[in-house]
Amino acid sequence: METSRIRPITPNDRSRIHEIVTAAGNFNDQEIATAMELVDEALHKGEESGYIIVVAEVLKASAIVEGYACYGPTPLTDGVYDL
Repeated sequence: METSRIRPITPNDRSRIHEIVTAAGNFNDQEIATAMELVDEALHKGEESGYIIVVAEVLKASAIVEGYACYGPTPLTDGVYDL
């Protein structure tokens, strides 16, 4: 039986997130680099980075990260967030 869960990011998720962002085919090299900067900053600083990152994991024989969400305040705005 397949189940899924959403959990906080861990350092082991970094390479899988890179694969997901690259495979999506919607992002140019600069956007991919920016996404990975946010991942690295969140891994290094946690919530102090200003962004929260969670991963969606499917639990089969082993856990497989199938997606992620990154969200935080948009710079120079009040009450506006990026997802």
